[in-house]
Amino acid sequence: MLGSSLPAPAFSKRKRLKKEVKRDMAKIALIVDEKDNVATLFVNDVKDGDVVELRDKKGSCRDIKVIGNVPYGHKIAVQPIAKGEHIVKYGEVIGAATRDIAEGEYVHVHNLEALRGRGDL
Repeated sequence: MLGSSLPAPAFSKRKRLKKEVKRDMAKIALIVDEKDNVATLFVNDVKDGDVVELRDKKGSCRDIKVIGNVPYGHKIAVQPIAKGEHIVKYGEVIGAATRDIAEGEYVHVHNLEALRGRGDL
């Protein structure tokens, strides 16, 4: 006779592990400082139109749709950024927008002018 003290069938454990793996493989972008208006992606091959989970150090999460193909470790805007507005990462100004940048858009040299280490500012 089967009793309740027997372990659950092996397939139940596999299902749980698959769900955990799916959760671990989520597409994640991190906001490091509350002043940041960009987040860093920690997943490979994010394509235009993908949805990533935006997380901050307080544990808040929200989804954001990505505009553009973004490599691992690169930035996306977490809010609209106007032309000329400072771009802030890790709580520090790293540059200025050379054009309007939409929420979720890839932020890199094509739409950011570096302000650090220039010596002329």
